[in-house]
Amino acid sequence: MLAIGRVLMSDSKPLLADELFLGLAPILVQQIFKIIKEINKQSVAILLVEQNIRKAPAVSQRG
Repeated sequence: MLAIGRVLMSDSKPLLADELFLGLAPILVQQIFKIIKEINKQSVAILLVEQNIRKAPAVSQRG
């Protein structure tokens, strides 16, 4: 969460997220997925590298 905040404060438009959910509790994973969707709605391109094949397509425009 802190890393996401730091990137957003720097006003970086493309965001590369590599294994954001590794080792996190399922409830935190759900919250971060919601945050990713909100960030993307603000015209920030996100490249998500993730092994969670069940959740990743739900927030992706293409895979």
